[in-house]
Amino acid sequence: MGDYARELGRRIKERREALGYTQQDIANFLNKERSSVASWEAGRRMPDLQTFDELEAILGPLRDRSEEPQIRAVGGLRQLRGLLRAHGATESDIRAILHILEVRKEARRRGGDQMDSDRESDN
Repeated sequence: MGDYARELGRRIKERREALGYTQQDIANFLNKERSSVASWEAGRRMPDLQTFDELEAILGPLRDRSEEPQIRAVGGLRQLRGLLRAHGATESDIRAILHILEVRKEARRRGGDQMDSDRESDN
């Protein structure tokens, strides 16, 4: 995968060992295979968001927000949804944010940014 996956894997292993758990213990807690835990720790795979949240509930915080990868254009909305969920956004919050993004996109397409001009007229 990449540097982020390897760093996350290192943190998972470090926290697991510090708490005295084996890979099998973590797999049992999460109802996963031990090989999945081994793959995460090696940086070959990353857990899905739900599993990641469960891992953090067991091991404590695992991510350094400054190291999170940037959203890529391909699959960007799916990644954005995942990042928003990871930061505690509800589905209602996510729909509102996506709506705002669509409104701004449409405004730019028409040649202006309505939200910016509204803000300027308020001053």
